[in-house]
Amino acid sequence: MKFLQILSLILCLAVFVHAQKAILSGTVYDASGAVIPKIKITAINENGEKLETETNDDGEYSLKLLYNSLRF
Repeated sequence: MKFLQILSLILCLAVFVHAQKAILSGTVYDASGAVIPKIKITAINENGEKLETETNDDGEYSLKLLYNSLRF
C-alpha cells in the first residue's frame, strides 16, 4: 500500500512539474552599455517553435516558456 502511495505522489509531481512555466527575462544593451528599446527578441526551442516578444522602453523583455519546451 505504501508503495502505491509513493508511486502516486511521484506521478502527481511529474504532472505538476510538466505543467509549470518558466520566465526568461533580461535587459538588452548595446556595446556602449545603453539599453536598446523596442527590438524583437525571439526564442526557438529544439522543435523549431518560436516565442517572440519586444523590449520595452527600458530595454527589458520577458518571455513565458513551458518547461516541456526547455532542454535541461
